[in-house]
Amino acid sequence: MVRRVALVSITLTLALTAGCADPPTQQVQEAEKALKEAQESGAATYSAEEYAKLEGTLAAMRKEVSDQEGKFGLFRDYDKAQQLSASAKAESDRIKAASAQKKEEAKAAALQAQQVAEEAVRATQDLVAKAPVGKD
Repeated sequence: MVRRVALVSITLTLALTAGCADPPTQQVQEAEKALKEAQESGAATYSAEEYAKLEGTLAAMRKEVSDQEGKFGLFRDYDKAQQLSASAKAESDRIKAASAQKKEEAKAAALQAQQVAEEAVRATQDLVAKAPVGKD
């Protein structure tokens, strides 16, 4: 009898331990790092809409992890959080590339505007130099 109770106790302990899913801590950290890298690449400025979506994906992932942590160990399932993490990392890479391209386009446009402004200044200086000096 004691042996049977011990066996049942060990079996239940193993079942509870095996059924408890661990939170995807590493995936969450990687997704948060990807968001930070996207922010540092200028995504919030050059790809604001996509960056906001990425922030939303991370918020959903954090909520999912939190929701799962609130459940009894046997019923935890972090699959959705892991999928959101993978999606966030992939989106971050895409957004960083798009931001880099938009940043280069903005730089080229700024340099062109600077050249136009410098030409306008030179033309104005030429006109001032040709203008008559004196009262009339």
